Amino acid sequence: MNPKVILVGSINMDVVAQVDALPVEGEALLTHKVSEVPGE
Repeated sequence: MNPKVILVGSINMDVVAQVDALPVEGEALLTHKVSEVPGE
């Protein structure tokens, strides 16, 4: 048996993390709110 996969269409989702301030170079930030929204 040789199964085949066909993909019709696609999905584009953005992952948005809300933070209190923008990070400086090399800094990692923690967030408590993450959303997945449709991308454009």
